[in-house]
Amino acid sequence: MREYETVIVLDPGLDDTRVDQEIDTVSSVITQGGGEILEVQRWGRRRLAYEVQKKREGVYTLIRFKSERGVLEELHRRYLLNESLLRHLTVLSLGPSAPPSAEGFTHGGERRGEGYGHGGRRGDGFGGGRRYDRRDRDSDDAEREPRERRELREPREPLAATEGPAAGGAEPAGEQA
Repeated sequence: MREYETVIVLDPGLDDTRVDQEIDTVSSVITQGGGEILEVQRWGRRRLAYEVQKKREGVYTLIRFKSERGVLEELHRRYLLNESLLRHLTVLSLGPSAPPSAEGFTHGGERRGEGYGHGGRRGDGFGGGRRYDRRDRDSDDAEREPRERRELREPREPLAATEGPAAGGAEPAGEQA
């Protein structure tokens, strides 16, 4: 069994009993699949970074659990079918996490992204996977010189066309090279 963390963002219009039911549903899916709930942190109502399904706030909950990988697939399937769930993210946990700060989220423990991601309803399969730093993705940028140096160079002069049709003259029809 491996240790995972899942963060769910529920619709802010749900009352407290309905939020508790949704959390219990997620917990029961984990335990029915042979998993074990380690911790449930209710982070409460928070402002979203951007509008999701025309909502500016969401009810955040973090659930740490141990389970087999098959439970993740069932959990992801249930997340996609749940209309009251705005977003979700499940990752492999490498340590305990801290609750988010008042200013925003802090990363608490280290996490590795082996989970199912984005939580959207696009139907494009599982998200997640390794996230690359821009320097990893664009390794050829390291070979290019910085933009400041490229812009300071003097512009090249266009080549003067002295012969041929580009110079405005017509080539003789009988001569071929």
